Amino acid sequence: MHLANALTSNKTLVILNLANTLVGDEGAKYLASGLKLNQALVRLSLNDSKVTNIGARHLIEGLKVNRSLTKLFLGLKQIGIEEMRECQKTLERNKMAKQKRFLDTLNSDEKAPWNRSRVMFVGHGKAGKTATVRSLLGQPFTEEWDSTIGATLLESKQNVIEDGNWSKVKQPKTKQQMRYSARHAALIMINASSKLKPVKGKLFARLFGNNRSSRIRVRKTSISFVEPILKINCNKNGPPVEGIDSQRDDFMISFQDPYSREDVNSYQGSESSGNSDESEVQLEIENIPDVVKIEAEEESCESIKGEQEEYRIGIQENGNDSTIVTAQNSGQHDIKQKFYERLLVEARHDSETLNLSLWDFGGQEVFYSMHQLFLTKTGVYVLVFDVREVSNEDRRQNALQYLSFWLNSVRLHSSKSPLLLVGTCINDVQDCESLMAVENSIVSLIGDNFAQVVMNSEEDLSFFPIDNKVGRGIGKLRSVLGAEARKESSSRQVPVRWLALLDEMIFNNEKDHYIELADAKAIGTRIGIKQSTEQEAALSLFHEFGLICHLTMTETLKNVVIIHPQWLLDSLSKVIRDSTLHKFNQNEIERFGLTEDVQRTYEKAVVSRDFLEYIWEKDQVDFLIDVMKHTMLMSDWNFSNDRCYLVPSLLKDDIELGKGDIRDDGIW
Repeated sequence: MHLANALTSNKTLVILNLANTLVGDEGAKYLASGLKLNQALVRLSLNDSKVTNIGARHLIEGLKVNRSLTKLFLGLKQIGIEEMRECQKTLERNKMAKQKRFLDTLNSDEKAPWNRSRVMFVGHGKAGKTATVRSLLGQPFTEEWDSTIGATLLESKQNVIEDGNWSKVKQPKTKQQMRYSARHAALIMINASSKLKPVKGKLFARLFGNNRSSRIRVRKTSISFVEPILKINCNKNGPPVEGIDSQRDDFMISFQDPYSREDVNSYQGSESSGNSDESEVQLEIENIPDVVKIEAEEESCESIKGEQEEYRIGIQENGNDSTIVTAQNSGQHDIKQKFYERLLVEARHDSETLNLSLWDFGGQEVFYSMHQLFLTKTGVYVLVFDVREVSNEDRRQNALQYLSFWLNSVRLHSSKSPLLLVGTCINDVQDCESLMAVENSIVSLIGDNFAQVVMNSEEDLSFFPIDNKVGRGIGKLRSVLGAEARKESSSRQVPVRWLALLDEMIFNNEKDHYIELADAKAIGTRIGIKQSTEQEAALSLFHEFGLICHLTMTETLKNVVIIHPQWLLDSLSKVIRDSTLHKFNQNEIERFGLTEDVQRTYEKAVVSRDFLEYIWEKDQVDFLIDVMKHTMLMSDWNFSNDRCYLVPSLLKDDIELGKGDIRDDGIW
């Protein structure tokens, strides 16, 4: 009874395994009452739980009202065929209703908070930015770690509900798992599930009557109703059942999505009776027109003519990813994606997590001019410094100058974004006098000019002291960072169509590093974002979150959308780098005859076309040169017979010129 009561208010549990328990018919009655109010549970296992035909009838009544359950495991010993059929029909209804709502949502203008933010780690070189990122992700401290070249992008999740820990996002196995719009649509479905009313009466009869070819209209899309497979899980040790050839102990009633090749056994796992010698069969039952056997390889495809519109529905195979294809006379295409039950499971998890795009910027001065292209007005900034440098009187002034530079840089790009100052290596500064010297220096530096700085109220400090070697202060920093990031993400409502635009740009152009703005807008128009201002607003949002790079300083830059920001960062960092820390393969440089080119680049800040083609592997050389010119990272050098360019950020503060240093070709 207590479990049934919990189900009435549950909004998070999606899988409930009660196999091999003493639920019985009385327990099934209470579960059925809970299912009537539950809109979250997707799978329920009652294998070998003493539920008979009587309990099955109670469950059927609950399923007639429930809208979420699509998979039900029951024991076959005492369950009748009629009850099997009734359960299957209601599960079919739920599955098809979810498909309808999923496509409806994808093709709607509905919005929901996008649990996403961006965290940018900045500061002087060797301050411990990368070590701090690793600590926040729960990774071990590494004494020897290469200095960051340019910047490194990482995707992370923070579990908001449970422990608040961060974890690095693993690469999804399928494109469907990667698509932002599918997960966002599923999240909207979950948020709206409590408001849904049961499907019943005439609507139920119309959608799921005796007509084996019932169709559901989904806005301007129609889905062919392909009859489901009734899957039977067989245990050879069970007693014989009249009318079924092999011996079976339990079965799973499940409406298998005709658009999915998903193996039902993958959902069973621990629900099986424990016998490893199992087989799966498909059951054909005579005189039951609603249950038929279809082959897994079959496809459903038909043309449906409506009022002045024609639709063609079917399955298009794209590698391992199947999508529902729709085409219309109007020239506008509905967003098309396949619905998986696990999307709802993942979306529920997403609702409890915060997705973070972590940008770890290299701290060497040579990178500063490049970083200005990627600092945005949205997100959370973390300014990392070494407390040992500030506590030391001889090095304090120099350390404070770097801090002042970054404080002003962040304020220039975003005067309202939260900014946390993080002091590393705190265990090396133990005496109170030194700690007070650090605090007083920071307070004096901040003054009244940086209201965006987040104070460490718990320790009454203006910065967050941590030590990455032992993990000191990491939990507190993680918690405060997550709270600041959530404040921003929760207030921003993002339309699902916008994320469909992001999906189309990224996943349909995987081999390209960038696309033309006109092409991005054409995609937006095709999926229903018709206004140019809205299209550009969506691109601006994705840029702010660090998912793309869309620079708008000039018309030339504005006409290009970089869909892989790390590629652009890596490409620029092959030119703009600290040659004393980040060296090239000397043997390879000599083999290509570029020794003098490298020397000229990092001593005189003049780079040759030959060297650019080498470091960029002759890929998009003209495009990258154009980007660097329009962002003022490079300019033509017209004092040489060779094609050369000046890179101002590589210029040294002091250059000594001796007799004969200026050559006839203009190179000193």
